[in-house]
Amino acid sequence: AFPVAGVASWLCLKADAIMMRDKPKDAYDVVWVISGLGPEATAERCSNSPLLLGPYREETITQLGQLAEQFAHLDSIGPVSYANFMDRGAAKADARYAAGAVTEFWRHLTR
Repeated sequence: AFPVAGVASWLCLKADAIMMRDKPKDAYDVVWVISGLGPEATAERCSNSPLLLGPYREETITQLGQLAEQFAHLDSIGPVSYANFMDRGAAKADARYAAGAVTEFWRHLTR
């Protein structure tokens, strides 16, 4: 059976959405979930996902790595989209928060 549901698959789908849909809410959704669960808990859930424990491991890690890249710098698409969605006059702080949350998730996932 192919594992479909879970935070790992959802984050993989959001990585594609951020690049293809041009909707700032996708970046917001990623940061909201990672922040809500906590970066370490999100990484733990992903690590325990059938996607990372089975034959799709490499593809999943690659996709999650692309997500991490989308948030790697303050001027990357992820933080910029997140700040645009928030639209509260604190773009730099919002971008920093978004980049930090996803970077922390990736750090926990890859340690």
